[in-house]
Amino acid sequence: MKNIFCILLMLFLSSQLFGQYFNGGLHLGHNFSQMVFSHRYYKKQYDDIKHGWEIGAFTNFKINKKTIGQVEINLIPKGLNNNYQNYDGSISYNANYIEPAFLLKYQLGKKLYIGGGFSMGYLMNNRVVPHLEKNYLNVDSLTFTKFDKSLVAQLSWRVTNKIELNVRLTHSIISISSFDEKAYWFIFIYGNDKGIFNQVLSANFYYTINSKKN
Repeated sequence: MKNIFCILLMLFLSSQLFGQYFNGGLHLGHNFSQMVFSHRYYKKQYDDIKHGWEIGAFTNFKINKKTIGQVEINLIPKGLNNNYQNYDGSISYNANYIEPAFLLKYQLGKKLYIGGGFSMGYLMNNRVVPHLEKNYLNVDSLTFTKFDKSLVAQLSWRVTNKIELNVRLTHSIISISSFDEKAYWFIFIYGNDKGIFNQVLSANFYYTINSKKN
């Protein structure tokens, strides 16, 4: 946790140092995540929604009159919750990622922006709760890659010069299971084998602490 706060602090201080060129600030969000399983060894779908809080820091700059480039570093929880009591038992998978994101935002209206980009989440820790003696999917035996490569799409509303709200969808584009012999891409289908992917829908509050100096 100490390392996480150090990273966020460094990004924030950088935005302060280069304030004549960049905006910078912090954000807080609440997300809903699930995992999509379409795996050659594990065919059952455990896609129950898990929710949690995410925090981060950002810096951005204007590319032109309507386009903004933005770089973020976020701490994001992902996973799934399955509470069904049946012969498969119940399962909860918790994973925490430190996730840099690289975004472009385009102004559609006076205060409305549409955006998208790419994120590269680093898996800091994960665990299955509880350890299941009998589980058809057997998630507790899976191993996961250290990186979650995802596409990002979002819609933003600038409330004031310092406050922005957005809704964001993030989706893995390459399987996060290291059990696969090759990296399955979500957009392609190899028979029934597509891999395991994170999906995250979040609502975020952004506050600009350092505004660009004119």
